[in-house]
Amino acid sequence: MPLHNRDEKPIGDVCPTTLRDKSDGHKEPNFKSRTWRRREIENYAFVLNAIARAAGKDRTELEAWWSGDLGLAVELDPQNTDSPLNNMECKAHLQAKLKELGISMSDVWKDMTEAEIHNDLKTLVSQMAAP
Repeated sequence: MPLHNRDEKPIGDVCPTTLRDKSDGHKEPNFKSRTWRRREIENYAFVLNAIARAAGKDRTELEAWWSGDLGLAVELDPQNTDSPLNNMECKAHLQAKLKELGISMSDVWKDMTEAEIHNDLKTLVSQMAAP
């Protein structure tokens, strides 16, 4: 199952239910191309509480970076399907902050609760696990 970052493509090209790239007009049977609805997979890791937990910090210590540098609302719901994270190019900001905090992207993913994991990720995993 090929998986793509959406990058510059319009979000409307991605089916919100299946993550199927609507503009992919291939005719191959059983070929399931999928595309993230957020610009890049890293945009799904922008979960303030998970980043704080992974870094061993109180979330208030990261709020200035979150709201000031990134312009994100501190109460941003990780499940929000109409999130500014859908279109932001912010991977470099996250990587720089994680380096400053001495943690990795894997640390953030490990510290996410099930409720914080975006439904797009759950959809893709369930599709990959299906027979």
